[in-house]
Amino acid sequence: MSFVRPPRTLSRYRNCICDVLLRADAHNTPIRRLATAGPLNNADVSPENAPTVDSLGLSLLKRPTRGGQDLSQRFNRLERSIRGKTQYGREIADLQEQRDDDGQALYTEQEHTLEASTHVGKKAQRIFKGFVIPEPPKPPADDECCMSGCAVCVYDLYDEARQDYVQALDKLRLNLEKKGVPEREWPSDIRRKQDSPRPVAAQRDATLSAFEAFERALKEKKEREHQTAQAQTLQSDKAGEGKIKDGTNGDFACDSWRRWDEDVALLKSSGATVYRFSLSWSRIIPNGGRDDPINMEAIEHYRRLIANLLENGIKPMVTLYHWDLPQTLHDRYEGWLNKEEIIQDFVNYARTCFRFFGDLVKDWVTHNEPLCISVLGYGTGTFAPGHKSNTEHWIVAHDLILAHAYAVKAYREGFQASQGGQIGISLNCQWEMPYEDSPENVAAVERAFAFKLGKLMVFITFTHINNGNGTLAGRFADPIFKGYYPDTVKELIGDRLPDFTAEEIAIVKGSSDFLGLNAYTSQFVMDGGDDEIHGKVKYTFTLPDGSQLGKQVVHGVPPDAPGFRALLNHLWDTYKMPIYVTENGFPVKGENNLPVEKAVLDVDRIQYFEEYTNVVLQAVTEDGVPVKAYIVWSLLDNFEWADGFESRFGVTHVDFKTGTRTTKASYNFLRDWFAAHIAA
Repeated sequence: MSFVRPPRTLSRYRNCICDVLLRADAHNTPIRRLATAGPLNNADVSPENAPTVDSLGLSLLKRPTRGGQDLSQRFNRLERSIRGKTQYGREIADLQEQRDDDGQALYTEQEHTLEASTHVGKKAQRIFKGFVIPEPPKPPADDECCMSGCAVCVYDLYDEARQDYVQALDKLRLNLEKKGVPEREWPSDIRRKQDSPRPVAAQRDATLSAFEAFERALKEKKEREHQTAQAQTLQSDKAGEGKIKDGTNGDFACDSWRRWDEDVALLKSSGATVYRFSLSWSRIIPNGGRDDPINMEAIEHYRRLIANLLENGIKPMVTLYHWDLPQTLHDRYEGWLNKEEIIQDFVNYARTCFRFFGDLVKDWVTHNEPLCISVLGYGTGTFAPGHKSNTEHWIVAHDLILAHAYAVKAYREGFQASQGGQIGISLNCQWEMPYEDSPENVAAVERAFAFKLGKLMVFITFTHINNGNGTLAGRFADPIFKGYYPDTVKELIGDRLPDFTAEEIAIVKGSSDFLGLNAYTSQFVMDGGDDEIHGKVKYTFTLPDGSQLGKQVVHGVPPDAPGFRALLNHLWDTYKMPIYVTENGFPVKGENNLPVEKAVLDVDRIQYFEEYTNVVLQAVTEDGVPVKAYIVWSLLDNFEWADGFESRFGVTHVDFKTGTRTTKASYNFLRDWFAAHIAA
């Protein structure tokens, strides 16, 4: 591994801001062409009154000369000066001076040898050949400014070198962890438990030159304008204020990012052998794009979490995308509405995760509930970005399927053989039953399945399930497992439903090693209505005689364990894929209004889990359905999207003011049930 140096081409893109005004007259460019308002006094420059810049005027001065000397050469020397603070850096610079610009590789074997010539480099090579500890850059001397009266350029170069050093150091630690090298065997100056020699940010003089203050004010103004534009986007274009039932937000929530070690301890105490969680695209690549930088602190955080899970005998099941599209990608090209861009960026993000975590993670999920992402975000406007459209959600759903398939392709071609994992997708679906035993309502059930998941093979009478026949297709499961959209959907949606090319469908078909299922309840379906999102059907939990389906709860998920068993059988008979129940759970009505000592006595949730776990066991042992995992939603009470904190699904109570965790009675029930019924 090598120290990531500032790029050689840095000077081509850098403007010598400290000298622009000094030579404006020499270029026959009046100062007012650069700034349309205000004298350039420090006292007059602020983000509020920062003048507007003439970009064309600045571009004319990008490569000024002074006494016949091209200033870009001075910048190249400055870069070398920063690197030249170490013997290694000076020798590298000498090699680069000797090299002809003939396309030769930036790094040569000779340079790699020089990297290992430093004392710390030799230490690292004793551990693993090729691992080299970067030397921290030293701050520039006072006399190294490129122009009199301003030190912006050389300090900026130092800051970039400092950031590169920190990133290289983090990568080295990560590689040592991946190779299994104990921290006690690392060189002392890179161990996390000690104060590593991290260079501090360069400090500029308190008194700035007039133009430096001017440039800083412009930068602050630009940042503030960007923040204002982003705030407007959040208010008008996302599911924000007014969209959350209880008026809250997820800024704090259960705070598992900081309290992850407590949560791992909860998992271990519960006897859990699998923990499904999602990575945040926005944390790993904050701006989201394939050319944007990776946040190594996020990489280290997730590796610590995953390693800790494995140390405690808990297998991680990692979801790549659980609805948190980086805001920058939405602003750049409308996110999931732009097929060409979003697929490339998602695959790049997926590759990043496979590369950094794939040696530890053996079970991957690409998307969580693409139906919710597309319909609630781009159809009804309930979730971010809050769009309401009868066209956009079909486009987004199509692009989500393609992004999933291309990410799976990347994993299978580049990582699966060496890492030995599997990859799939989690789809949400309920068991659907006709409101009345009539041909119209039976047809409505067929359409409901077609517009959600997949082919129906079990019909019911008024109250419970009888075996029967039927043929349907689903708009998410069928493309992935069968290679086509259902005719029912194509006929109703027409040309608003995008088509797969022959190349695309070849990649989509078979692009899941298992079927991930998120299921909570069942529904009665009746014909009628104008809701084409669900196939022009109506849903209810009440039969014509007034009888209810299970207990009525705040989140609309009354229990129906027999329906869950029927759904498991249906999925196995239709797709012949192993099933991972990736979500199943229950929100007790009114629990959020109870004091903690009463909320933890969640008898209704215990009844729900007792019924559902038993039918899963029956589906496996009596029906022969290969259910490979049953994962409860959720370990913790959390922020439930548009429901806010009103719905609590956790088997552990969370005080959202303090973060305190208190296990509920259902936590103990699940621990005891699995200990009694499932072999270790």
